[in-house]
Amino acid sequence: MFNRIIRIAAALAGCILLMTGCIWNGSLDPDGGAIRFSAGSLLLQDATPPATKSGTFKNTFNQASDDVGAADADYFFIWGRKIVSGVSSSVFTGDKVTLKNLGSNANDPSDDVWTYSNDRFWDTGASFYDFLAFSGAPLSAISCNPASGGSLTATVKDYDPTENQYDILVAFCQRAKGNADEISTATVHMPFQHVLSAVSVTIYNDTPSSLPNPNITLNAFTFRNIVTNSDGTFSQDGHSLAAPTTTTWSSKGHNGLITGVLGDSSGPHTINPASHYPDTEIWDLMIPQELEPSGGYTPQLYLDYEYKHINPYTEAAETVYAQFGINLEEIHVRNSDDFITRWEPGKKYTYEIHIRLGGGVNVTVNVTDWEDVIAETPGVIITQ
Repeated sequence: MFNRIIRIAAALAGCILLMTGCIWNGSLDPDGGAIRFSAGSLLLQDATPPATKSGTFKNTFNQASDDVGAADADYFFIWGRKIVSGVSSSVFTGDKVTLKNLGSNANDPSDDVWTYSNDRFWDTGASFYDFLAFSGAPLSAISCNPASGGSLTATVKDYDPTENQYDILVAFCQRAKGNADEISTATVHMPFQHVLSAVSVTIYNDTPSSLPNPNITLNAFTFRNIVTNSDGTFSQDGHSLAAPTTTTWSSKGHNGLITGVLGDSSGPHTINPASHYPDTEIWDLMIPQELEPSGGYTPQLYLDYEYKHINPYTEAAETVYAQFGINLEEIHVRNSDDFITRWEPGKKYTYEIHIRLGGGVNVTVNVTDWEDVIAETPGVIITQ
């Protein structure tokens, strides 16, 4: 009889351990509901994504695994922590969150369904949660320790646009107790923002067609002496519900006189009067950076073109070669003495170069957010 009692007690203990194991594995809801995510922002709602050298800007999350398969579905990586009694602990450490389906309204990201492995549950005893997400950057390039003290911070290591261009988007969110958006079963919305700069160049031929030999042959336009190797560090500012990011890009290496990578060296291209090259904007994703000279480097947009010229003495057609650099810091805001001295994160820079044979070169740049126009900025005229 005594042995039988021991066996029954052991069996009951085994059941209790099994149930406890189920609770810790998340099969039961120990506290709050499962943590769920949604993704998107006004920055991701452009109707027509512009082309980059590596594809397109990520303007919308619309590739769901139910439609295109898991391998081709949109996804992002998530890091997260909770703070209980002033102590931080990791909840997510680079988990992959995948778009499963687009919900009942494919144009409304709020009802999209995102999934990840091994559900995490809300701890209603936590004072707040911090979340950080990346889209575009490979997981291997991202360093983040959610449990560390201070602001939630992550670093993208050794970004080099000359080797591999990818559009980096970052989102932060905080879920706090006692605020309107309390720790609960509510979905966590990740408002993604672009954190690189995007640069495009268009060459216009403003030469009157009535002139002899009005065509221009463009050989190349390239960016020189710019930062092309950097670590990007992103931090959550304070403890608000959807705090903005602090973005810092280091300066680890310049491209010097390397040509043909950032810009376009695919020429020769003939540009007729009243036309331009390329036909549509093509963007280079750039490291946000200062454009003033630094450490012996002067950031420049370098032009290489040629045209036919009638020698007034011999009346023979001669080829004139124009090759020169334009200092990027010398382009200023219209109706202002302020110069554009840096490329900012999350902004696009459209450089327009107007060439008029016999009349010089006029360089302008339009600066926009990924959505809204900020300023129109013509700048420097060069006589050639």
